Amino acid sequence: MEKLLNINRYLMYLLLALAVSIPFFLPSSCTIIPTLTKTSTQDLYINLMQLPEGSTVLIESDWTVSTRGESAGQFEAFLKIARFRNLKFVLLSGGDAQAPQVALNSIARLNSQFKAAGLPELKPWDDYVALGLFTDPASMWQSVTTNFRQAFASKTAFDPAAGQQRSVYESPVLKNIKTSKDLGMVVIVTASASLDIMVQRMSGKGTKIGQMVTGVMAPESLIYYNSGQVAGQSGGLRGVVEMETMMSRGVNYSADGKEPFVKAPQFSGKIAPLPESLKPLDRGMSYFASLHAALILMIAAVVLGNVGLLMQKKKGGAK
Repeated sequence: MEKLLNINRYLMYLLLALAVSIPFFLPSSCTIIPTLTKTSTQDLYINLMQLPEGSTVLIESDWTVSTRGESAGQFEAFLKIARFRNLKFVLLSGGDAQAPQVALNSIARLNSQFKAAGLPELKPWDDYVALGLFTDPASMWQSVTTNFRQAFASKTAFDPAAGQQRSVYESPVLKNIKTSKDLGMVVIVTASASLDIMVQRMSGKGTKIGQMVTGVMAPESLIYYNSGQVAGQSGGLRGVVEMETMMSRGVNYSADGKEPFVKAPQFSGKIAPLPESLKPLDRGMSYFASLHAALILMIAAVVLGNVGLLMQKKKGGAK
């Protein structure tokens, strides 16, 4: 009883460190937690996977390392889908000066993974153009909807074939995009109120919107999905795991005669899983396993502490 009530705090810190660290060193097959997927996440994934190959997506990446546990997994899920579907994308930021470089670092990390798997890398100019930071995102999004061909008129990117900087509108990414309606989709990965600005400017303009937000933002931003202003939402670490679950198991997809793991009754078709070479469970599931390990340890500590108190009261009553 005394031991239960006086567990050394340093021992608890050690157990916590082990609990959250070990899942990162285990094979992914050992850390998979079967997860049901919400309709909002299903719709986001289905819309992305249904885009015609070669479509251009405009993605606002407003996250930094402070939310990488959630946002990095969401951004990298998009990159894997873009690689698999041969999507092109315009990358920009409107929330934090660090965000553009953080996004480019994620692309570099994924490219290393693609290269090791024998897959084509995402190439600047051909597959994406990075436009950097826009300090006035409200004006930027307004320009996107009113005059797309002027919105980024001052932006250039390096064309490796020509060996010089050229207008981004000459790139394979944007050369066929005349108005915002020509975009396949607009996606935002954010941990800030930049989501509100984007939705306010882009909603109802004829372009589908997808939002990837942190867990604390998910409940309040779900109103945009419920009202039909956005096509889908991935919320927090759970949203990352849901995206990865669909990437690894497909949607309405059955294999070997088994029941589909992910059922989306709102979608009449089916989507096959992504190939294992893309490592669909690479990011979120490891964090998810660590989170569950920490929660189990916390619950165990609370139970042990209460058992000790009950035993102490019982002993006191017996006296």
